[in-house]
Amino acid sequence: MGMISFSDSKRMFIPYAFIFTGFLFFNTIFNGSTKTNNLLHLSILLFIFHLIVNKKPFYALMTNSVLIRGLLIVAVFLFYFSLSNLWSEKPGNITATLTHSLYILFYITMTAVILSSPDRKVTLGLIILGFSAVFTWLLVSNFQVVLNRGPVTNHNPTAENVIDLSGLACIALILSISLYQETKNKLLFPCMMLFIFFILLTQSRGPFLSLIIAIFIGKGLPGLTRKNITISLAIIISSAIFIETTTLGTLIQLRAEEAYTQSFLRFSIWKHSLELFSHHYIIGNGFGYQLNFINYSGEHIHTTHSLYIGALLKGGIIGGGLLLSLLVYPLNIALKNSKHGDHCGAILMIFSMLFYTTQGMFIIGNPQEFWYLFWFPIGYALSSSPDKSVIGRR
Repeated sequence: MGMISFSDSKRMFIPYAFIFTGFLFFNTIFNGSTKTNNLLHLSILLFIFHLIVNKKPFYALMTNSVLIRGLLIVAVFLFYFSLSNLWSEKPGNITATLTHSLYILFYITMTAVILSSPDRKVTLGLIILGFSAVFTWLLVSNFQVVLNRGPVTNHNPTAENVIDLSGLACIALILSISLYQETKNKLLFPCMMLFIFFILLTQSRGPFLSLIIAIFIGKGLPGLTRKNITISLAIIISSAIFIETTTLGTLIQLRAEEAYTQSFLRFSIWKHSLELFSHHYIIGNGFGYQLNFINYSGEHIHTTHSLYIGALLKGGIIGGGLLLSLLVYPLNIALKNSKHGDHCGAILMIFSMLFYTTQGMFIIGNPQEFWYLFWFPIGYALSSSPDKSVIGRR
């Protein structure tokens, strides 16, 4: 019996898979919406019920050693940072953090299971469709706002920060390219163009550079053939002409100049954060701890602008080590899969790891943009193609 959609030789309707796929779709558009989150809660209950009443899926899940090891590593990370509430300013938050951690564990599990099933392509297609809808809406309703790098207006249903939006567009682009390689469906081309345009429109260097590096490392450097050299030169020349002759190109130049200044601001934040970390370097300052200082530019700083430094500040060396193990394990699995032609998991993991080098919002909480930016790549990396999946066997 297959975990998702097969029973003997007949295809089945599995309620939890249908509801959870709906959540994945709507969460791309209505990020953090209570109604959308209710789909997650319902799918978790149905998933538990599915495992209770069907012994074969439960056995298949328990014998999937790759997924189980990954979930155990995630669980230890989540439990430790939940526990760290006890030595922070608000120890009572431990209940909420544990609840969010439980949601994340089920989210990763169901993501890995569904992406290991025959319904994988449909699920990815719906995710891409959702991202296409929300970025089209943002271009129509907030074009100038995004161009000027301001937060999008409150009535928009998704993330407000343009850097997060650019990161989500990168995730959508990676999935689109991967799905096209599997299906050769040309309807994905307009989606790819939309995501690329949005990434450039935000002028966010972090997500863009993370994407380029992730693709090169995850997919492997192309050989120096005449064709590849010609394509590379064409891209470089076209980019140079675009930057020198267009308004958007001028804005990109200005952003490059600003990046030089902002790098020093970020280094000052990291320096201050590491000084605070040195005072409680073993177990950190607790999950609820936030920065609260004014840097030399006059900005009031609350976040570390780096997930890794944030993990050290909140969880100490122990928390930093757990975050490292949380990332290394799925990355190793994804890199192994990459050798067999499935590059998407590796690219997603590398992109996420690089993206959060300069993003400091922590990654435990109700469904928000970081679920797609951080936890979804882990779920994808722990999945396997339907023909190789333990869960997909009968």
